[in-house]
Amino acid sequence: MTIGVPANVPADAKVSRDGVDLSKPTWGVALPVDPGERVIRLEAAGHAPTEKRITIADGQRLDVALELGASTAGAAPPPVVPPPTAPPREEGDGLTGVQTTGLVIGGVGVVGLGLGAVFGIVTMGHVSEAETTCKGLPGEANGCAVSPDDRADGNASLDAASTTGLVSTIGFIAGPALIATGLVMVLAGGESETASAHVRPVQVRPVHVRPVFAGDHRGGFLGAAGRF
Repeated sequence: MTIGVPANVPADAKVSRDGVDLSKPTWGVALPVDPGERVIRLEAAGHAPTEKRITIADGQRLDVALELGASTAGAAPPPVVPPPTAPPREEGDGLTGVQTTGLVIGGVGVVGLGLGAVFGIVTMGHVSEAETTCKGLPGEANGCAVSPDDRADGNASLDAASTTGLVSTIGFIAGPALIATGLVMVLAGGESETASAHVRPVQVRPVHVRPVFAGDHRGGFLGAAGRF
């Protein structure tokens, strides 16, 4: 079988027989082939592929002339499928910097309430120790019929109760105030539609806040410290 290719065939054209590519040196050359049906295909850039089905008998010689397919230069390009895009950001998604700070301040307020409760329980324990030792309150301690060491222990318990009681009071006062402040910031700190449309977004730095307690026999302090 001899396969002929048009002279004007493009340089990148491909010829195949039964799905097997034939190299250019074999084009136009008589090649041995088994008898039966054979499929000859020509592919070239800018042209539609063409095929010929040839049935060759044993000992038969055939010349197969291939032709270029119709030009595809004016054909419409394949449709371009746009890449998937993320869904639009809905109004109200996420928290603003003011709202985040409000949540942190509210959290510190909750911690303050917890500290107030804990130090309140500790204060009641100190008062109970003093009453057990001196049978009464500070004014009655001087009249206690106990040893000087027991009286000193009772007075020490009363001093400790005074310190822890002050911390407990501060916690119960500052805690609700911080919670209320944080709640107001969360509710009122959202972006309005006008502001979000005309104000360029700014980068919000992370907020680091931690509760701080300090105290001695003269008093105590409960507050918050951090970096905004």
